Amino acid sequence: MQKLVCLILLVTVFSLQTELLKYDEENDIGILYINNPKSLNAINTQLLDELDQLLFSVDTNKIRALIITGEGEKAFVAGADISEMKEFSKELAKSFSKRGNEIFRKIETFAVPVIAAINGYALGGGLELALISGFVQKMQFSANLKSVSE
Repeated sequence: MQKLVCLILLVTVFSLQTELLKYDEENDIGILYINNPKSLNAINTQLLDELDQLLFSVDTNKIRALIITGEGEKAFVAGADISEMKEFSKELAKSFSKRGNEIFRKIETFAVPVIAAINGYALGGGLELALISGFVQKMQFSANLKSVSE
């Protein structure tokens, strides 16, 4: 008699999406996408608020690592959203900077390792975000290149 062995791989998938962030959980890895490619994933007040809420809601007992990356093909995170900041008073600019520092500190001291998957520009606050992550990995993309004969 022949025995049939069937192995079923259970993949736990959890997803959450806000206006500027996407979060997926597959098995024991959390993947956070900064999702504002039109502005090169620039950091603005709304993004900081959403990021703070998302970090609070991640169950670090279910994941072993968190990967942060940017949506789109051009930028990981291009830094602060200058179009928003140009309207700030001196006090509001200080408050924005302090808020960013507080949230970045949460990432730096997160309960699981954080990996920055750099997929494009990482400027200003984007570079800071990459550097506070425990690990930085440059993602590679392949491109179709045409050969031009002389």
